[in-house]
Amino acid sequence: RCRLLKPSMSHESPLTREWGNRTDLLTGMPFQVARHVSQTASFPADDVPELELKAVDFSKECETNPADKIISELLMQFATVGFLKIKNLEGFDEDRYLMACQMFHNLPMDRKRKLLLAKDNPANPNNYRGYLPFVGNDPSHKEMYDMGMPRAWVNQQEWNRYFLYEDTPFPQEEFDGELQWIQHEFENTFKIFQGAGHRLANYLACGLGKRANFFDPWFVGGNLSTLRSIRYLPRSAGVVDSSMLDSEQSQLVTPPHSDSGLLTILCTFGYPGLQVLTTPGALDPVSSLAAFTDERYQQGEEQRAVYQPVKACEKNEVVVNLGDLFARISGYRLKATYHQVADIGTERYSSPMFVDPPYSAQVPLGLLLDPQLEQVPTLDGSDSQKTGACHEASGERMPLFGDVMLARMMQSYVEWDGFEVKDPIRRAAIEQLQFSGNLLANQPAGSRHLRPKL
Repeated sequence: RCRLLKPSMSHESPLTREWGNRTDLLTGMPFQVARHVSQTASFPADDVPELELKAVDFSKECETNPADKIISELLMQFATVGFLKIKNLEGFDEDRYLMACQMFHNLPMDRKRKLLLAKDNPANPNNYRGYLPFVGNDPSHKEMYDMGMPRAWVNQQEWNRYFLYEDTPFPQEEFDGELQWIQHEFENTFKIFQGAGHRLANYLACGLGKRANFFDPWFVGGNLSTLRSIRYLPRSAGVVDSSMLDSEQSQLVTPPHSDSGLLTILCTFGYPGLQVLTTPGALDPVSSLAAFTDERYQQGEEQRAVYQPVKACEKNEVVVNLGDLFARISGYRLKATYHQVADIGTERYSSPMFVDPPYSAQVPLGLLLDPQLEQVPTLDGSDSQKTGACHEASGERMPLFGDVMLARMMQSYVEWDGFEVKDPIRRAAIEQLQFSGNLLANQPAGSRHLRPKL
């Protein structure tokens, strides 16, 4: 989800322009529609200060940490910077999980080869979950392992109907306690991050005027969430050829992108490298004004968007950002911020959890702004016909999340280019989305587009 190799089509709806600046009636906080800036984004200079993300306490609600406080902090950060940290995440042990990730990525290549996607090893049955190796001359420079929900966690009708649901492959050598321990740690972290994502979504629903269970249909019966373990190596290690990349691409191991789904929970294991698009001195909510106190940024004639390095997290803190889907269903009141990862010159690990709805989730624009909707609709849910005036009036069709995500991946990510969708109904829906450009795109005007696939 972050090997973006082709420019996306930007999309601004009438709702985006209509909302403009408002005061939230629930929180009393001013907010702006989360538009991206039009300035040219530049690679951070040496004198750009580190961005210290706001840390939201995610311990159990109590008198000193009430729900209203948590909701207010979440809304403020997601309407402005677009990134934050959460601390005191119950059950999460960063050290144990890092050890599991390191042990997995250091498995012999013959074991990892058994987990390759079918596109890389046609003998394998898995198309969506599994191991992705380093790729030569790719603006992304990393190897990854993607884990989805086990079959037992997902509604069987949903699982059987949509082809993106599949069992995640894992080495199954008998009596190998090391492998069993790694798999257990991955599954345990998946549960913790998925639970945190559900809680975050509920808080944001409350903050935007919905019930706390508004997003339950996207979580209770399982979904397309993905836990990814990533190992980065410096390009100087020469694992694969990078000679066709330009100088800016060679400084990065993940190119500029916004995440496509609902929200992302990222464990950086304390490594630096993450950089977030900010706009010094601007009124647009892509800014992080508190981080820029130097007059050169506040009063300079040339206001430029820059990728600002994020200060490394403390132990057991995780980073959270919203995806394009959440920006869309919030009517762009909350924002999906562009970010990238720099080559830090040494080995680096990270693990994002892409918290996504089910394939069948309907994702109309401004879903959270619809006063008639009590819960998110799904294709087969009881609320699926209760679309409300907000998007009925616009005449917008209600695309399925899985179709939107796959259309975007096939159009933007090298590993999905030319992917064959055999289901004729799904193929027609995906082609229509690609034609219309309705791909949850969040491309800031004037930003650096990556070159077409090499």
